[in-house]
Amino acid sequence: MLNPLRSGNIDRYCDYHQEKGHYTNDCIQPRKQLEMALESGKLNYLVKDVRRRGKGSQGQDYPQPAKIINVISVNSVKDKKRKIREATESWMNIPITFPAVSSEDISEEPLIVKAEVEGYLVRRVYVDEGSSVEVMFEHCFEKLNPRIKARLRETQTDLVGFAGEVSKPLGKIELEVCFGNRGLCRRTFMKFIVVRAPSPYNTILGRPGLKTLRAIPFTIHAMMKFPTLKGVATLVTRTLIITECRCLEKKQMVE
Repeated sequence: MLNPLRSGNIDRYCDYHQEKGHYTNDCIQPRKQLEMALESGKLNYLVKDVRRRGKGSQGQDYPQPAKIINVISVNSVKDKKRKIREATESWMNIPITFPAVSSEDISEEPLIVKAEVEGYLVRRVYVDEGSSVEVMFEHCFEKLNPRIKARLRETQTDLVGFAGEVSKPLGKIELEVCFGNRGLCRRTFMKFIVVRAPSPYNTILGRPGLKTLRAIPFTIHAMMKFPTLKGVATLVTRTLIITECRCLEKKQMVE
């Protein structure tokens, strides 16, 4: 409380402080807490409901675009399919270990692997644990078969960069992917957000994909491991891929 309790205000009560002296609606502290919560996005769902009621939707649903800041994520209703818990099988609980690594062998490079997407071999797949969505860049999407590209659907998700610039994704698409080879592989479906942006990578594998694969990425070892029916699969970042990504990045910066 900024002001001491005055005798003339003993009939006023604040539920936040549980003291007399002022009304709850006039209290500064909870107002500051609400402002901080709004700025952090914790109350976006409340603001969304208020906007809908203010528009007089009369039962209609007006989807609000989700805003993403600094990291790639979505703030939309999860697909019902994701809520269905996958039945745990014995091979999914195979112990996964990593070898000892010396200080000279510690990697600081990004974790980049390859995958099969709808029958296409896609290189330069960036493994990003900070992304809550899988991303496919336009230059990769355009190389798919027209029948596959026709499955692209609209999305209400906006991407916001570090400088505050907003980019609208081209859409979203569900694709069959396969990670691994020589029998040690996992085949599943993943939903990708297709974006138009310069990038040395073709796709980004985020947390949902890692969860589906039950994969454990380890940047220090420059590898990613995940269980399969025939054992543990290991994907390793190759030096050639790192060099290729750097060359593409420099070229895009010049352009």
